Amino acid sequence: MNTFTVGDATVTQLTELAVWPIPPHDWYPAISEQQLAFARATYAPSAVSADGADLIFSIHNYLIELGDAVVVVDTCSGNHKNRPLFPDLHMLDTDYLTHLKHAGFDPEDVDIVINTHLHLDHCGWNTRLINGTWQPTFSNATYLFHATELKYIQAQWESSPAGEWAEGGGWVYQDSVLPVLEHSPHRFVAPGHQIHAHGSTRITTLDTAGHTPGHLAIEISAPGTGVIISGDALHHPMQAQFPDLPFFADADPVMGTAARRALLGRCADEGVRLVTAHFPAHLPMGV
Repeated sequence: MNTFTVGDATVTQLTELAVWPIPPHDWYPAISEQQLAFARATYAPSAVSADGADLIFSIHNYLIELGDAVVVVDTCSGNHKNRPLFPDLHMLDTDYLTHLKHAGFDPEDVDIVINTHLHLDHCGWNTRLINGTWQPTFSNATYLFHATELKYIQAQWESSPAGEWAEGGGWVYQDSVLPVLEHSPHRFVAPGHQIHAHGSTRITTLDTAGHTPGHLAIEISAPGTGVIISGDALHHPMQAQFPDLPFFADADPVMGTAARRALLGRCADEGVRLVTAHFPAHLPMGV
């Protein structure tokens, strides 16, 4: 657990999965030997395994306390979720809710939940299994969705009979999105939407489409300071050096590269910090 402030906001990073090893070519099929050698020399053993065989990722989300509101950005993978196409995240049983409690929160304390996008490792704790049914984890929260993103994953769910989906989004929509639409207050947001503000500190959405059609980043800004929660605009720290390196799951690689370059450019030009969903927890938090 890491905590920092941005203006009047207090931000807590919670980690669901600390070490998630992935062979480099699985996620970056076009990675060159030179790029891989750089990553091994620069990031082992923190974000590359000691033997160089795997890239190391984590799964985090963020809680923002601002004024009278608690905002959750992304909800990790969740427990007991059927993920037959993703064995690493299939039927997890983590202590995420214990981490949440240790950070000083109960699920009922959360006022707003927003997912940067609706991939399985960013919206799983939208719901939890209670008495055999999927129910919203954050029972008092309003859930915010980008309409484009929701339509994108709903189409995957509608593409085939239950359990026969060719893409993982069918399972995700069924257990982590649909129960929210049925049982929780929810609203649609677009890029440039102000999620919450207090004093001179604002939480707003940014357009970072590319990884998915409705991908958002979340900016926390105050006079003289700012942080962007990047979602999956970046997955590994080497992408700061190689922003054009395609990621296997980007819906639109060209747009994904443009979004990544724009975020990194703001960090370089404006001093905005970038925090991520998947950089290992033992790396420094801000890029």
